[in-house]
Amino acid sequence: MYPTEYQKEFEQELDKRQNDTEKRNRKLRWATKNRAQVIHPAYGSVIVPHLSNLSAIICAAETWKCEWYKILDAEVRFLENANQ
Repeated sequence: MYPTEYQKEFEQELDKRQNDTEKRNRKLRWATKNRAQVIHPAYGSVIVPHLSNLSAIICAAETWKCEWYKILDAEVRFLENANQ
């Protein structure tokens, strides 16, 4: 499948870096202190970190174990007093 051992190593390293980037991005999304309520007709409601509306939707999708692009019609409400 791989013409050279070098190409196989390169692709493995690329996969590792992509996984590291995904983990770092997830950690940054969940580390913010702001909160939002994400409401979706099919999945219900959940309170998640809010860095932006998109990041809140991505966090909700992780919570609901669905693809984020399937819940783009969700309503995102920023919670003013969630940090107190």
